Amino acid sequence: MTRQFNLLTIFIALTGIFLFSGCVMIGAIGIAKNATCKVEINDKCVKGSCELFNGVFFERLTVINKNSIGMPSEYIVTERFACYNPGVDGIQKYWPDKIYFKKINGHYKWNADTVDIHFKLNGNSREIISAKKKPDNYNEQFIFNSKKHDTCPISFQKDTWYNVKFSDQRLRKVYLYVDKRKKFNVYKFDSGICPI
Repeated sequence: MTRQFNLLTIFIALTGIFLFSGCVMIGAIGIAKNATCKVEINDKCVKGSCELFNGVFFERLTVINKNSIGMPSEYIVTERFACYNPGVDGIQKYWPDKIYFKKINGHYKWNADTVDIHFKLNGNSREIISAKKKPDNYNEQFIFNSKKHDTCPISFQKDTWYNVKFSDQRLRKVYLYVDKRKKFNVYKFDSGICPI
């Protein structure tokens, strides 16, 4: 009886370990799946699994230097434009999974400004080297005191880099390069932070 009891105890323990391991694996896969988001940008819209309900922010770059993998590491921001959520009275009913450039996006608005700010990347952050043209109320994430537009007031330029900002913690950095054929190339770097 004791030998059967020991075998039964071992069998139950091993079954529990295997079941627990399977649950851990399923949980790990679920977390890994949510640790990143897809980003697509073309000449019509921005779309993806990122949180677009707070909008998207673009900076047009004049690239001075690139890092070892060909991404901008030193640049001058010359123009900024953003689609943002100004808020609504009552309950918000429009939650975009795409933000269009030349179509109205519900109650969302666009704004833009021109600047001349020289940045250099320092690890995961950037520092201002010089600022020839910078609004008094300059903010890295918002454009203040700008005319509101229903559609994007800016056209993408060929052979130009853009820094793209989302309010999604899963993204560390997104660059857009519009090449000479006007093909949109997105370079996305995840933060490794999972929102779960």
